[in-house]
Amino acid sequence: MRLFIIILLFLYLFGCTTRQNFDKDYYEKVTKIKFPDNYNIVTTADNGEFVTITILDLYKKDCRKFIIDNNFERWDKNYSFPFEGLFFLDSSYRKFPDSKSYYSNCKGKVRGQVGWTYVIDTLTCRLYCEIEYPDIGGN
Repeated sequence: MRLFIIILLFLYLFGCTTRQNFDKDYYEKVTKIKFPDNYNIVTTADNGEFVTITILDLYKKDCRKFIIDNNFERWDKNYSFPFEGLFFLDSSYRKFPDSKSYYSNCKGKVRGQVGWTYVIDTLTCRLYCEIEYPDIGGN
């Protein structure tokens, strides 16, 4: 029994450190992109080191206003999918849907600053959000 407890403790302390919570305030503070009052969290992951990623479903009535208010621009699907953090999500969310109605708001990562990529599918109002934490070490 003691060995079982030690193994559980080891797995807890040294296991996967990905957190599963969506910090709306952090996302809005860093990106200045404001979410509508109502949305559904589909999935989220935060490894606490270099990336946090969230998928939200917005309500249809809020979708167009969200795109306009936050200066989203049409996104060219020929461009490779820009999210590094997808592998932290369940595999069912890793395939990006094939749609021609995407808009995005992106800021490339610069040393010591955050970068982000938001992509929204206007047909489903599904919003993909990723924030890359600053790389203070410059690696």
